[in-house]
Amino acid sequence: MSLTIGQALEKERKIRHLTEKEMAGDIFSVANYSKIERGLQEIRAQDLFKLILRNNIDWNDFVSEIGLDLNASQSYRLEQNMSEKVDKAFCVKDSETASELNGIIQNSSRDVCLCVKAIMVDLALSKGFSKLDPEIHDKVIKKILMNDSWTKDIDSLKLLCNTMLIYSDDELCFFISSVLRKYKNIEDYSSTYQYVVGLICINYLDNCYRRKTTFKLEEVFHLFNKLPNMPNLFFLKVLAEYYRALLSNDQRKVDKIYHFCKEFGYDKFFSESIKGLID
Repeated sequence: MSLTIGQALEKERKIRHLTEKEMAGDIFSVANYSKIERGLQEIRAQDLFKLILRNNIDWNDFVSEIGLDLNASQSYRLEQNMSEKVDKAFCVKDSETASELNGIIQNSSRDVCLCVKAIMVDLALSKGFSKLDPEIHDKVIKKILMNDSWTKDIDSLKLLCNTMLIYSDDELCFFISSVLRKYKNIEDYSSTYQYVVGLICINYLDNCYRRKTTFKLEEVFHLFNKLPNMPNLFFLKVLAEYYRALLSNDQRKVDKIYHFCKEFGYDKFFSESIKGLID
């Protein structure tokens, strides 16, 4: 027999040996949370998501306990909320929060892109990529290539974008060659594909600088030249020009772009090992 939401929350709270105050945190007053457990007050989906995240509860197990038929939009909001928290931790260099979020996401999310993203941010801010489990590397590649038309699949492209730093030189050359071949006429694709492919290329340029390689550089810069001058692509094009200057040893232009971005608070993008992570 399925539990009510209140009964399931009470069960999870007692398993964790938490008081009602500790379980509710700053999401509810103790009085209101107590009413939810006792079935005297309804709980909004977004507040339920917050409780689940705060207390590291396995979402899928919780849904099974209450027999909830979660719709796609609610699932998306939960994943989006977690993804935004990871982004924020990354941008402010909060390694402790990134590590906590990674643990929560690995235990509660079935979104492969989000799980990998959380791992990458955690490693980038604290442990370093030398600590990456080789099994994760292999699983990511298999996940990307499981679809014969992976270059057309937006989720595969996002996964590639978020994992550029874990590949060998040969693997990276294969991936970027495939992407450039597919999107040689990038201007003909939707804004979503333009943004994701552009971000893949930014992360590739960062790899080129760090690994001191010039493979396919001109083709990458040619792709940026063909991207339309749209607001959502502005910062990507600025970053592309930054890397063009960096890779050609044009220090004057490097400084000019950096100080322009710093004036608007974007200087942190130039000191991180990952230049872009996407949802």
